[in-house]
Amino acid sequence: MLTAQPPFTLVDQLVQACESVPEKRAFVCAERHLSYAQLLQQSKQLSECLNECGVNYQESVALLLPRCLEASIATYGVMYGGHVYVPIDPATPVESVRLLLSDCGIRTLITHPKLVRLVCKLVEGDHSLHTIIGLERDSITTSVVSLFSWSDIKARTVTDVSPKATSDDVAYVIHTSGSTGRPKGIVHTHHSGSSYARLAADTFGLTETDIICSHGPLHTDMCTLGFLAGPLVGATVQIIPDAHVRVPASLSSYIESSKITVWYSVPQALVQLINSGVLEQRDLSSLRWVIYAGEALAPNRILQLFEHIPAAQFCNVYGPAETNQCMHHVISGVDEVRTLVGDNQQVPIGSAWSETSILLIDEHDEPVEVGEIGELVVKSSTLMKEYWHSNRSASEIYFDNRENQQRYYRTGDLARCDIAGLYTLVGRRGRQVKVRGMRVELDAIELLLAQHPSVVDAVAIAENTGADPGNCVIRVFVTQRFDCDASSLYEFARTHMPPHVVPETISVLPEIPLTSGGKVDRLQLCAQIEAV
Repeated sequence: MLTAQPPFTLVDQLVQACESVPEKRAFVCAERHLSYAQLLQQSKQLSECLNECGVNYQESVALLLPRCLEASIATYGVMYGGHVYVPIDPATPVESVRLLLSDCGIRTLITHPKLVRLVCKLVEGDHSLHTIIGLERDSITTSVVSLFSWSDIKARTVTDVSPKATSDDVAYVIHTSGSTGRPKGIVHTHHSGSSYARLAADTFGLTETDIICSHGPLHTDMCTLGFLAGPLVGATVQIIPDAHVRVPASLSSYIESSKITVWYSVPQALVQLINSGVLEQRDLSSLRWVIYAGEALAPNRILQLFEHIPAAQFCNVYGPAETNQCMHHVISGVDEVRTLVGDNQQVPIGSAWSETSILLIDEHDEPVEVGEIGELVVKSSTLMKEYWHSNRSASEIYFDNRENQQRYYRTGDLARCDIAGLYTLVGRRGRQVKVRGMRVELDAIELLLAQHPSVVDAVAIAENTGADPGNCVIRVFVTQRFDCDASSLYEFARTHMPPHVVPETISVLPEIPLTSGGKVDRLQLCAQIEAV
């Protein structure tokens, strides 16, 4: 395993990997791959192109890219010159992309030929772009001053210029999905990013023999395990092509043929693999870790995964994008999961990993007792620098602990800690509502209904029916693996829930709408309620 001591930048990790394992495959996507030597060379070529185009030190550069090999060159090429990469979801409406470019002061866009139509729409009329990289010269007619193809970048000769970034420099700005509100720009430095890479490598014992899947798109924090930790240890990062992500049966075949050893995704991707009905046909014995994050995964689903991947270790990791990651729980085995299923409990988020401190506080910023629910606040070396152009006060974002004079990030998540120091997530501050004056955890409703044998997914939404915040009604949306009468679902709810928690309505959908990052799109579900 490659090692490094802070202060350390993400680019330093790539340089070290190139020195230690230059011919090792660094990134793979479909039939194409880059060795560490090739990745470093092409990153330098891109960096010099950016410098020649007048991109200033610590200036932001937009990455509008699908899941592709060029994503690795773009991220490290931007960082090599001391610039900041800002990944953008290709599914974002054009006007929203323009607003983001303007908000971040972006003049340079790195993209891919697959997105040429989107880029053409983006540059129609007024725009602030000065340079576009990634498109052929005859593919777009625009007033952009500079246009370079990926072939142009690869053909460049480079001088042996050292990386410009320092540990405290900003490395990237990632925007939240906006599934529950307006997206926020989260600013991470090389220090927070490389700290995450180092702690992840230590926690999961990553080495250069690993093949780490990169399932999440570039604009989400789910890609960071592969993109940041992979080069640190000299592992191979397998970028899952979009075509395989969309077809679960094809995805399971891709995992098998690629011999992936470390899986990391949102739970919904695992649910889709289970529902594909072909896992029993696959040899997934290469997997040694199945890691999921972002949302809860029902224990009965984990039992199904254990049936098909018995040799793998399963881990629930927790951490908002602001912290990269800060807690994890390794499931001890089938017996633990069966106990959780029997007790209608969810998988714990576990305990803090290294260089991280966790506290639970009440609404008055006072510590809560063991077993009581409180807001989870985090201090970690992986914590973001700040929000981009936020108008929120520091007291809204951070909690200043008087006892140790340290600043903690307010996650907004509610949790409880048992006497053994094990934390369990019980909901979100905004997901705890009142019904008839009594507190209701929407996440707990989802978890319980997911235990019904016919239910695949359950999503609970609180609808405020008046000015009184204690006058909410709960509406639940479910998908099913087989048809089940609605009365059976209501009876299940009445049997397992207090009367005030039983949903007002339970609606069956053919599928739950998802964001491009694979999380539940609650805004779209709320819009469905309003449309009725």
